[in-house]
Amino acid sequence: METLLQKPLKKVRIKLKDYIFFVSQGKTENYYCEDGKKYIYRAVITVVYKENISRFFFHGSINDYQNGKMYYTKKEFPFLLYCFVSDAHIGQESFDDFCDNLGYDNDSRKAEKIFKLCKKSTEKAYKLGIETDQDFCDILNELSGKYDC
Repeated sequence: METLLQKPLKKVRIKLKDYIFFVSQGKTENYYCEDGKKYIYRAVITVVYKENISRFFFHGSINDYQNGKMYYTKKEFPFLLYCFVSDAHIGQESFDDFCDNLGYDNDSRKAEKIFKLCKKSTEKAYKLGIETDQDFCDILNELSGKYDC
């Protein structure tokens, strides 16, 4: 079994062909799920690209929490970045396209809530300087190929 970190890593450098990101994990806290019974942890993840900074929450799984995992390992940081960029990329779509592409009913409040969260990720990615569809695709493809995300 992998040794669990007892404190967060300070900073992980993720170097891609045209991009260099620094990702770090901040405060981790318990977060209650919608059913109000089970809880998981969430961490504040900071991404630095060029001189721009963006922060977002990343929620751990219930399984990780039950196994005592409270922080991410160095090997997991590219996956965190991949999830953020992927959400931001899909957040560029219209709500109807979002629903069609992901199989949601466009009359669903849950779909609307998820869509709004993706839109927030899109805004954060734009602030980092990741703006074009090509930027998103280049980053996702390279993370996928280099880090098996």
